[in-house]
Amino acid sequence: MTNQVKHFYVGVKGLIIRYDGKILLLKPKRDMHPFFIGDWDIPGGRILSHSEGEHRIRSKIKEETGLEDIYSIKPFGSGIIQDAEFAEEGQVVGLVLMVYICRLGNKDQKINLDEGHSEYKWCSPGEAAANLYQFPNDFRERLEEMRF
Repeated sequence: MTNQVKHFYVGVKGLIIRYDGKILLLKPKRDMHPFFIGDWDIPGGRILSHSEGEHRIRSKIKEETGLEDIYSIKPFGSGIIQDAEFAEEGQVVGLVLMVYICRLGNKDQKINLDEGHSEYKWCSPGEAAANLYQFPNDFRERLEEMRF
């Protein structure tokens, strides 16, 4: 019997862009994120019933990286991830993803990773697109085309 996607979560992700145009990627710890597909990710999480997109992305960025001085949060794109299904509470779910461009304010801010991530790196848009292979193709193509 094949697992069918019965419902979707809505998630928000932040493309954090540094002053030099580089994008922040995080490496999730496998033991903390057993259903994560990919090697690198961008900060974010599911939208909870009591939160809004911009507020949620700000709180997830702070939680996962310690970064607080984020500005100019603008929509970058959205997509449905069905081939990256993950099991939770005995169900298979999909993900509707909204990605926002987030500019890093104070360039001297230090990154303090949460316990769910083991490392981070700053990448060019092209390198970020190659490392985020689990995201939809149109997202990665737009990311590769970004110029600063």
